[in-house]
Amino acid sequence: MKTYISGKITGLSFKEVKKNFEEAEELLKSLGMTPVNPLKNGLCRSESWEKHMIRDIEMLMECDSILMLENWIDSKGARIEKYIAEERELMILFESKIVKHNTHVQRIQEAIHEVMGLRFEEYTTKSRQRIAYFARMIFVNHCRECENMTLTEIARLVRRDHTTMHHYINNYNDEVKYNPEFRDIVGRVDNILSKSVSQ
Repeated sequence: MKTYISGKITGLSFKEVKKNFEEAEELLKSLGMTPVNPLKNGLCRSESWEKHMIRDIEMLMECDSILMLENWIDSKGARIEKYIAEERELMILFESKIVKHNTHVQRIQEAIHEVMGLRFEEYTTKSRQRIAYFARMIFVNHCRECENMTLTEIARLVRRDHTTMHHYINNYNDEVKYNPEFRDIVGRVDNILSKSVSQ
């Protein structure tokens, strides 16, 4: 999922802006998203605000979602970008909410990796392997139960549609009950996550 980064640029030192946008890139990568950084729009920093906005909007139009940095409200450009994202019905992410979710989402990813040996990108592709299906189901249910994330947010992370999210949630308990292999994996992942919470 391509995610455009939107935040305050004008009025801040370039060093501070660069740091803010680089940290946002790393945050998005950790969630399996592809960051689109307007600081890398190909224009010189000395170009006019208007030229930067036109190029940045072109970049935004190629994205699936937008990440609003903490300071977005103080930026005319970011407010325009958010409006465009709303009109295009893109997924709108807020840095403060993502940072809160990110810690737990990373713990889920790490627990799945420890138990199943799969990295996040390996089970969010179009793989039909049973083990990848199990990993997606576990990831979706932990996000839903522990983080109270919306199904839309989770669906975007695992690159699946809303109907598939319902399938994972509705079939999770049956898989645990009737599938010993899945039950064992779930138990081991749950054990790791319960230890990380208590530490």
